Amino acid sequence: MLNSKKSELAKINKKIPQLLQKYNLCNNCLARQFLSDRKKILSIKTNSECYLCNNIFSNTKQLIEKAITLAKNLEFRTFLVGTQVPREMLTREEAVWDYNGIENTESIKTELNRLNGRILEKKLKKKVDFANYDLLILLDFINNNVKVQITPIYIYGHYLKLSRELSQTKWPCDCNGKGCEKCNFKGKMYTSVEDLVGYPVIAESSGIGSKFHGAGREDVNARMLGNGRAFILEISEPKKRKLDLRKLEKTINSKHKKLIQVKNLAFCKKSHVELLKSVRLEKVYRAIARAGRNLTKEDLAEIMKLNIINQNTPTRVLHRRADKERMRSIKSITGRLLGKKKLELIIAAEAGTYIKELINGDNGRTKPSVAEILNTNVACVELDVIKIKDGFLDELMAG
Repeated sequence: MLNSKKSELAKINKKIPQLLQKYNLCNNCLARQFLSDRKKILSIKTNSECYLCNNIFSNTKQLIEKAITLAKNLEFRTFLVGTQVPREMLTREEAVWDYNGIENTESIKTELNRLNGRILEKKLKKKVDFANYDLLILLDFINNNVKVQITPIYIYGHYLKLSRELSQTKWPCDCNGKGCEKCNFKGKMYTSVEDLVGYPVIAESSGIGSKFHGAGREDVNARMLGNGRAFILEISEPKKRKLDLRKLEKTINSKHKKLIQVKNLAFCKKSHVELLKSVRLEKVYRAIARAGRNLTKEDLAEIMKLNIINQNTPTRVLHRRADKERMRSIKSITGRLLGKKKLELIIAAEAGTYIKELINGDNGRTKPSVAEILNTNVACVELDVIKIKDGFLDELMAG
């Protein structure tokens, strides 16, 4: 082992003069070619003008000061340094590698990131974190500039939608926000849960915008009751990250108590968005339906036999979704008569079941359906989601 190391050092000692004779290199650029003997090489007196980097390592002070100025007014715990260098510099580095070999080397961008990261750690009193950084500090050696990219914050919670005139996410009008007769000059078709939850958080965090990620969605005219629906709110470029989520809950709930309620807000990770959108959750609905004829208890008994159905993509969403047939399981269905032609149904169904079409049949695109069983037209006049079986999500989001 010792002899092997001595042999390697002897090779390096032989290669260094050869490399310096071919290229004028500074200590940093020379040492990067022989990382196994880095400390010794950094003490060697090399040429003043570096062929590879144009002495970039001695010209970072100005960019570091710019980075400190940009970062000092932002709230963050961790950061990462990125570097942009001229393309021709990378071309020259490849020329050196072609001549000397690439065994045990380090790229110029990696070294600049590492060295400047250490300096900024001391200056900012913050930690570099490669996996979960709040701030990306980009040192641009091409334009002698610094850019700061603020990582979004992600807030997990549940919402209840108490209005039948509220969309889940933003629904802009075709007028692109200008206002027209179609949208009653509001620039949007509906106020959304995203608006009512997002605007207070954007204001509190000094962010520039939001994205709303829901664990599924309900129709505009359907309420979301019970335990609520899980969501993640993504805030873009927040200058403040230390938010009082309990206070934000109270603000949102008191201001919009007739429209929405939010609960159990907690910070989560970007990776949780994909998790949230991938889960398939069983739901329980309450539907009020009106039939085209008088109903009997025997009719209810037949409806309760519904089990497995086949659904083609509903006519109402064909403009935005592929036409496919799907088999869905109705876990349970119970009901009661509210009048001669009116009934209430409590339906527990597999994720992805279209409940309105389960009731009205969608002109035979859902089979069997309540309308088919009753052999008459049936309309769903009210629909509420009263339970989503997602108890495991809170634990997953905390991980």
